[in-house]
Amino acid sequence: MKSRHFSYPAAFFDIARSITQSFPVPKSVFSGGVGLSITRDAVQVAGLGAGKGKPEVLFLDHTPIPAGTFADDGSIQNPALLRDVVQRLREDHHVERVHISLPEEHAYVFSVTLPSEAMSDIAQAIEFHLKENVPFSLDQILFDYEVLQVTEREMVAQVVVYPIAVASEYFGVCLEAGYVLAGAELHGKSIARACLGGADEMAAILLLDGGVAAVIAVRDGIVYTSVELGVESDELVRALMKTLQVSQIEALRILHLRGVTLATDKE
Repeated sequence: MKSRHFSYPAAFFDIARSITQSFPVPKSVFSGGVGLSITRDAVQVAGLGAGKGKPEVLFLDHTPIPAGTFADDGSIQNPALLRDVVQRLREDHHVERVHISLPEEHAYVFSVTLPSEAMSDIAQAIEFHLKENVPFSLDQILFDYEVLQVTEREMVAQVVVYPIAVASEYFGVCLEAGYVLAGAELHGKSIARACLGGADEMAAILLLDGGVAAVIAVRDGIVYTSVELGVESDELVRALMKTLQVSQIEALRILHLRGVTLATDKE
């Protein structure tokens, strides 16, 4: 079981952006969408709708998850608790179709180099590299890919692999809660796509969403790595407050407006 991903040249997105900046996106083309993010700490849902010339946020919600929902290894220990939370969000915001983001801790992300003739069936070519990168057989995983670079002789693709057993837990909870699943991707990738445009050559996102703080490294709109820092988001904010001798509101304002500058520039 596998999914296919079609890559478009960067120029395509530049043209699309210039067109949508000049002409409003018709509702028949962009009718809106809802994203649902599930972490060990909370469920977050965001709804987008067609605004004046560009999409606009219709609603945002952040609901903590009851203790005992997840096991120490990140698996869902009590599906009923999680189902109740996501179902309540669906009912509160009248949601039907939803795109969900999956936790990174269960994913395997790696790059493979393939001969250029593999372009005719990239997915099949990638299958030969799965054994050396993931401890699961082909019938136990879902995988997707994105082409990073193409030359006359070879191409480089980024592969994302997710165990079906784990993904099925999340899909099952959402389906039982009454959602229609429109798509799924990794949490870091969905955050990067929301925060950055394809024109960003290289960037890093410090993710402080109430759980464990994480850093997401992005180049040309593609997530190369997403690493948890082993420290809670709140602890990192408190450390910034103490170091700069500022209030929590001011610390968050600094993070939002100025970001974090590393001494080693792009690295």
